Amino acid sequence: MSDIRTPVPPAPGRPRRRGAVVVVTLAALAVAAVVAVAAILLERNRIMPDVAEPGATGPGATAPLATTAPTADELTAAGHARVLFGHQSVGDNILGGIAAVYEQAGVTPPQIVETREPVTGGDGFIAHTYVGANGDPMGKLDDFVALTKGPLGDGVDVLLVKFCYVDVTASTDVQALFDGYVAAMDQIQAAHPGTVVLYTTVPLTADRSGGVTAMVKSLLGRGATDVADNTARAQYNALVRERFGETGRLFDIAAVEAAPGSDPAALDPELTWDGGHLNEAGAQAAARELLRVVAATITPAG
Repeated sequence: MSDIRTPVPPAPGRPRRRGAVVVVTLAALAVAAVVAVAAILLERNRIMPDVAEPGATGPGATAPLATTAPTADELTAAGHARVLFGHQSVGDNILGGIAAVYEQAGVTPPQIVETREPVTGGDGFIAHTYVGANGDPMGKLDDFVALTKGPLGDGVDVLLVKFCYVDVTASTDVQALFDGYVAAMDQIQAAHPGTVVLYTTVPLTADRSGGVTAMVKSLLGRGATDVADNTARAQYNALVRERFGETGRLFDIAAVEAAPGSDPAALDPELTWDGGHLNEAGAQAAARELLRVVAATITPAG
């Protein structure tokens, strides 16, 4: 006689869990797959800006500034100038662009030397140095003002300090920062009446707030901030242009960087490799504009 056993039903209150575990596991795998695909797409599309219709304007829009290659005379004039440039990493991008612009034109470039001490030998030069720390724009101004009070500041024809995009964000008190910038530039100019003080707008970032970027940031619990940050930069840059735009001494890097139709103005993805720093094309575009401004300000009119 065969031994036939009747299946024993599960005890009351203890339902089978295998099916539920399978469902949860599949759901977790599905979420992981979505995140992985989104990350791949993000890498491919991370610096595409939210661009408005061509010709659109708004309070944060900036007309892109098309730059052309400086003439040999302009490059020669700029090359004879003794320049002191305070900056951080985007400034390094621009300096690399300057070397490339001179090389392409076949004109002898000025010395480009990182220093806080007087430059000796040769004719023109660009003495440059890192000032302050990113995220502390007032500290950068204090550092640059102190630098210009030393022997290096006394031995140059042109002075400029440039903020980084991280120095102006949605949390910045734009008016207070602008007031501090004006006070610092006025102080420098008063101490060096025979020196050309150049003014600068603040650089931009590419708008990564839409599409896949926003989805991934949401999954990671991080909000997209590019639009809000660029809005603050647009407000700051508007104040700079209103105050200094007619002086002939404005290096408007934001206008060089601006993507056509972006509002607020955002960094053109064709000019950046990471959404903030400049690639070769962006570096050379900014360099051309800076060299043009330097040449114009140290060359007598007529």
